[in-house]
Amino acid sequence: MDMHSTIGLVIADDHPMTVLGLSALFDAEADFSLLGTADNGIDVIRTVRECAPDVLLLDIAMPKQDGLSVLRELHAEKVSCKTILHTYQIDDERLVQAMQYGVWGVVMKTLPPPVLLKAVRTVYAGERWLEMDNVSRALVNKHNHDIRRKQVCELLTSRELELVKIVAKGLRNKAISEQLHIQEGTVRIHLHNIYAKLELDGRGALIAFAQQNGFT
Repeated sequence: MDMHSTIGLVIADDHPMTVLGLSALFDAEADFSLLGTADNGIDVIRTVRECAPDVLLLDIAMPKQDGLSVLRELHAEKVSCKTILHTYQIDDERLVQAMQYGVWGVVMKTLPPPVLLKAVRTVYAGERWLEMDNVSRALVNKHNHDIRRKQVCELLTSRELELVKIVAKGLRNKAISEQLHIQEGTVRIHLHNIYAKLELDGRGALIAFAQQNGFT
């Protein structure tokens, strides 16, 4: 097969045996040309710049610079290669970030080799390869999170929101009163109002709420 009709591929993974196995998998296919490999995030970016692959198969857990950071940088540079994240697991937040950074595919490492081959060919052809159940769940969760955050911002005063963020850092009432230049009793009144508005039963619940909803 003519080199110009092959799919130029770069494999990025920090496990040598994984790279060896993936290299053998793609080398056995006539429509692939392995252009390079990288075992850390910094080398991934350098290799992509040098090799200009059609597709980058990128492990999300990389040393020096993780996969999402690499994806973000390549997206910012408007690099033309299509990136597929190759991972054992990805949570909703990182999946949403990956989509915002222009990822073309997400493939679980637990899936059999034929699925991976099909995913890379599909992405090369200009179609995205994303597990729709995961993507839908991630987007729904993000949507619900954004709605909840908006509701809280409408429910609390600006001073109360400020207090929530400070409490989330672990500061006690005395330290809060000194930081905001208000009486400690005023801090207690604000906290009482916050607990009531958010239907929380105390400081511990407020800290957990703040962390879960991005008020940190």
